[in-house]
Amino acid sequence: MMVEGTNNICKFTTFNCKNFKSSIDDIRKLCNCSNLICLQETWLFNHDIPLLGTVSPDFEYTGKSAIDSGELLIGRPYGGVAILWRKGVFNNVSVIECSSSRLIAINASVDGRSVLVFSVYMPTKSRHNLPIFTEVLSEINAIVESNNTQTVFILGDMNAHPGQLFYSELSSFCGERSWLCADVEFLGFDSSSFTFYDTYHGTGSWLDHCVVSQAAWQTVVNVGIVEDIFVSDHLPIFLESKLGDIKPVIATPDVPRSAIRWGERDKRQIARFQILCNEGLRSVDFPEDFTKCAYGSCNLYEHTIVLDKMYTKLICHILK
Repeated sequence: MMVEGTNNICKFTTFNCKNFKSSIDDIRKLCNCSNLICLQETWLFNHDIPLLGTVSPDFEYTGKSAIDSGELLIGRPYGGVAILWRKGVFNNVSVIECSSSRLIAINASVDGRSVLVFSVYMPTKSRHNLPIFTEVLSEINAIVESNNTQTVFILGDMNAHPGQLFYSELSSFCGERSWLCADVEFLGFDSSSFTFYDTYHGTGSWLDHCVVSQAAWQTVVNVGIVEDIFVSDHLPIFLESKLGDIKPVIATPDVPRSAIRWGERDKRQIARFQILCNEGLRSVDFPEDFTKCAYGSCNLYEHTIVLDKMYTKLICHILK
């Protein structure tokens, strides 16, 4: 049993349970040694969400169904995310509203320190689903920025095997923010680790991950894979964090910043922004190198360099 208090280790666990009802015993087992559990593929309807409260009387919960109660369901249920947390570990917990059915989040306070925790279930890995993948990442980024919290834990089934498309996208997202994939950092990119076992092909994939911000990374003392789970085709990942090491946010006086100020804008400001963007973007030409492969698949490395330069110009004009 984990000990409460910010000077002790807090254990986060993420688990694609592939049906909450059939995996409830495994989830209870995880509750015995975890302070917070992120779940994916709960397969719960909206009216089933209170079942999350039956796992353990020591845990509170929030959950979201991916199933529209008005739709005709053919075949098995799908999707669904949840977060369970042990009572008393946090001073206060507030649930954050997320637009995507693939995402759920809480903002927890620990002795004046704020912690953001996300449970995420990404779409199956394919180029066709890449826009959905990036949409979820964008929403995570927007939530982090709007909550002004530096300590962020993103746990879940990313469907991102190291070296493949989604993992490359996830790595780029993390790199832009100096965040890390904690499980890969601990276990090694080239390790034989896997969190999903395909019984049909007899192969394992590393699809589940724990992404952390720099402030969260400073608190991480251990990450590993739980191997004694048998109902789901996924294995849970655990992350141990010393929450007492989180640095409290120190209030600073208002000073001019060069960062973009996001927020509500009136019609005149929006129109002015459109004019400035149009004027600047007219000077950005579509590279001739792309004319022959614009409607097909291109794997030329030199084109990625040209593409980076073009996007840099676009961003520069938008930021002016």
